[in-house]
Amino acid sequence: MDTRLNLVNAGVGLEGTEIVLYQKNYLRQIEGHDPSINIAWRQIRNCNYGWHHPFIYSYDIEVAISDDYGNYSPRIPVKNGQVFEIRPIASGRCLALAPRQKTSAQVKVINKLSRGSYTVNIFRSGSVIARQTSVSPHQSVVFDFNPSIWIGTQKAIENISYITPYIPQENDIEIPLMGIKSADIIMSGGVSNPLVFALANINSG
Repeated sequence: MDTRLNLVNAGVGLEGTEIVLYQKNYLRQIEGHDPSINIAWRQIRNCNYGWHHPFIYSYDIEVAISDDYGNYSPRIPVKNGQVFEIRPIASGRCLALAPRQKTSAQVKVINKLSRGSYTVNIFRSGSVIARQTSVSPHQSVVFDFNPSIWIGTQKAIENISYITPYIPQENDIEIPLMGIKSADIIMSGGVSNPLVFALANINSG
């Protein structure tokens, strides 16, 4: 299932402002680790007044691991409650579904290696939406997301990397998406007024 969204810029004086779309992982605890990193899943730049930016929010997610050299394992589609393991194989290591295991979270990944730390990446609509770095042997990480998207702003950054961390701000807004097939997100305000994001033209299908 997908939700088709369309950000419409009805604000003023937003030159140099970047709109950031992200999700929060509500199961952020991992033994001996910092919380999982918020990722700027979508970054909208240079969307002029009266213009719009369409994008798709898929309810399906994928998981992959990566190493310190920038190499990624194949992505694996996730069904809610599945557990995955980082396992040793003859050619190195792999990410595979753990048999007969379930979790109350949306997805859980366990590092079953005797040595070597890896980053766990969660993809939505083809882009990384959450990640946990340095998952060491015998440690695990869990991810669970509400059916919603968070919207924030920051100063536009040139020459960004493929995956950009984002620090949530106090004025960021959560947009619920449950039951919505398509909608416009109208952005208004700007200059001396705070930015406001509101859903319009909602199609519940």
